[in-house]
Amino acid sequence: MTARFVCLILMGCLASTSWAQPKPRLRALLIGISDYRNPVWAKLPGCRMDVQTVSDFLTDPQGQVKADKACVTVLPEVQATKAGIEAALDRLLSEAQPGEVVYVHYSGHGAVVPSQAGGESDGMDECLVPIDAPDFHTAAYPLGVVRDKQVAAVLGALTDKVRKGGARGSVLFVFDSCHSGGISRAAGQVRVRQARGLREYFGKQAGSAPATATLRAAHPSASQGWVVLSACQYNQLAVDTNGGGAFTLALVAALQDPLLKPTSNYYDLMQLVGSNEVLNLQQTPQSAGDREQVLFSGALKPHQPWISVTKVAGDVLTLDKGSLLGLTSGTEISLYPIGTAAPEGKPLAVATVSGQHPLHAKATLKAGASSPDLQGAIGWVSAVSPDFERVSLRFDPKFPGPRAVEIRRALESSFPGQLNFVEQDGDLVFFGTDASGKPALSLDRREGGTAFQQSFSHPTWLPDLKDALTRELRVRYLLKIPDSDGARLKVSLVPGRLEGSRFQPGPPRLVDGSLLTYRYGEVAQLEVENTGRTPLYLSVFYLDSQGAMQALYPQPGDAANWKALQRGDTPLQIPISFSAPAGVDRIRVLGTREPIDLPYLLGGGKRSVQSATAMEQLLQNLLAGKRGGNTAASTGFEMSKPVPIRIVP
Repeated sequence: MTARFVCLILMGCLASTSWAQPKPRLRALLIGISDYRNPVWAKLPGCRMDVQTVSDFLTDPQGQVKADKACVTVLPEVQATKAGIEAALDRLLSEAQPGEVVYVHYSGHGAVVPSQAGGESDGMDECLVPIDAPDFHTAAYPLGVVRDKQVAAVLGALTDKVRKGGARGSVLFVFDSCHSGGISRAAGQVRVRQARGLREYFGKQAGSAPATATLRAAHPSASQGWVVLSACQYNQLAVDTNGGGAFTLALVAALQDPLLKPTSNYYDLMQLVGSNEVLNLQQTPQSAGDREQVLFSGALKPHQPWISVTKVAGDVLTLDKGSLLGLTSGTEISLYPIGTAAPEGKPLAVATVSGQHPLHAKATLKAGASSPDLQGAIGWVSAVSPDFERVSLRFDPKFPGPRAVEIRRALESSFPGQLNFVEQDGDLVFFGTDASGKPALSLDRREGGTAFQQSFSHPTWLPDLKDALTRELRVRYLLKIPDSDGARLKVSLVPGRLEGSRFQPGPPRLVDGSLLTYRYGEVAQLEVENTGRTPLYLSVFYLDSQGAMQALYPQPGDAANWKALQRGDTPLQIPISFSAPAGVDRIRVLGTREPIDLPYLLGGGKRSVQSATAMEQLLQNLLAGKRGGNTAASTGFEMSKPVPIRIVP
């Protein structure tokens, strides 16, 4: 086994396409390196095949893209030196025009190199390895590679150029590589795309923290016109075969799949890529950036919060979400073809979750439901687990009877199996008047505070009530998730002020009883540190006193640079400016070993039952106090204790 890094740079003139019309022009440059000059870099026959495969796909007159061959340039392998690659990227930048599409896919070795001033927190930069790269044991090596920061600068400059003047151009970079050291379990004609011993060698020089698999795009227009796809996670191996890179083969197969539609985006594409069996050697492709872009276009198609089928084995399916996102034993999933916008009409099949993990789940098809179309299918929750914990509601005795019947029917339909209407007590209580005694719909919490209030004459009072109840359920469930024993997430709130965009710490905050207190307009910085051994992807949620929930991190602009926080890294720092409403707010931090689908977790902001239930079922097994273990290594996540804050005018 050997290792390599794949990236083809495609920026070509697109004559026409069978996906959608019209499409922006596409200009292409393909780089593939198989025969490295220095024997420390193993030969990679698959890289040469990758270039040919992508070139054939782009220029096929009967294919989806039909690019003009004159607009697709293949950099000769002998010219793929450090100077040659840099010159090719410079030419690409000079030739790019507003409104065009740039697709970058490099094929060759991928490696790490000690970072220069201002480098990564692990002391290493990722890099492309040109054909004339020196032995990595030598002093010449750091000067003989193309660093991630160079690639990121080109990505940023290209994005600026193709979007100049408001044009809707786009940039796509693809990297089929791995940055893990040593030899993997693959055998025979299978190789992995990295040099032997590289990580171990530099691990001795700069601490053995793993490098990220994706060349990160440190560009200020993050999530504004570019997409980066990579072959695997930072701790996985990208497989190379005599037929080409496994990721490239899966990528082109997905691009040719008839399941892709005229408005398919990069989420749809990566769903098909990830379901390809050629990637079964423990390789999980990754994506970042503006993944809502329509393929080879600057147009956007909003991402829907769905569940994905990643593997089919008889009547047992593997799903890409688990108990962390509400898929607990007994939950029913209705499955539809990829590209389905909403769970309407007859599904392909229905499956019931039968085995769960915080980050993925197994589901069993109902009898007679097997279908060849389920590989890569997407789904929505159609019925919650029957033993899921319910929230109780009751109506005040003075509440109008006919209106109570209307509300109960509507809510039971929208929140099946999750609400329990009672005659006494109740977590939430409906009243028919506001505080002044005027007729209105008011939903109050038993422990105090109003979750929702609106006049019955308002035209959207019922859907607004459903939204408010969804928010209330999200907050209640998030707050009830037990924090990890011996928590490895250290969370603190530092008071201070903003000077421009820079945070300046201030004096310690006065405490009101046991609560930190902030007035409207005051600022603090949330700091999160990972003190455990397991790298964690962080999600930060702000829960206000009125039941609203906001994702503080990651936000859309953070997606491209979202990586696992490791022990010893600079803490995650998020400045927060406090505002109305007054009350007690809370902050919680969730750390996971793998990235989670935040739009799905937040329910996509939709009012549909399917969108709401995912969050409302959040960690049912944990809410019941059933944990398989207390570390990120055994459960896949860490949950911090809530940080309570009193907000006053």
